[in-house]
Amino acid sequence: MYYSQAIDDYNVSIFRLFILRTLDGFDGYKQEIQVVISEAKSLLNEEKTVYEINRELFSLILYLKNKDTGFLRNLNIDNVQKEDYKELLKIIEKQESESSLQCMYNY
Repeated sequence: MYYSQAIDDYNVSIFRLFILRTLDGFDGYKQEIQVVISEAKSLLNEEKTVYEINRELFSLILYLKNKDTGFLRNLNIDNVQKEDYKELLKIIEKQESESSLQCMYNY
């Protein structure tokens, strides 16, 4: 389980880095971010099932779907703005801080 959790944490950290770089003005990761949020939104809105989503990004897509606070449901995938990236970052950073606290209590 720890190995699987470490991979998931790594994927989330990389995704977070992509968002940060995009917020800094680098456009090179926008397509990758869009794929993840599009798949998560499709899963959330029941347009796709877990069997139909991108397998390479499976854990990250499920992570976003499970952490969604209604943000993804209303997000316009074709017109993602800087504020949207900031909101995604907040969702991820909230989970990272909760995960850190959980690790401290496990010892």
